[in-house]
Amino acid sequence: MSISFHSLKIAEVIDETSDAKSIRFELPEELRRQLTLKASSPVST
Repeated sequence: MSISFHSLKIAEVIDETSDAKSIRFELPEELRRQLTLKASSPVST
């Protein structure tokens, strides 16, 4: 399994609770075909 990283722009940050946030990323069309992220997928920041 190979690991690769992509720089993504943040499209929106939603304050869910006082200690939780949801982050929506802008995803370029060429990456949409490659990535299959699901809710709660881990991301590195």
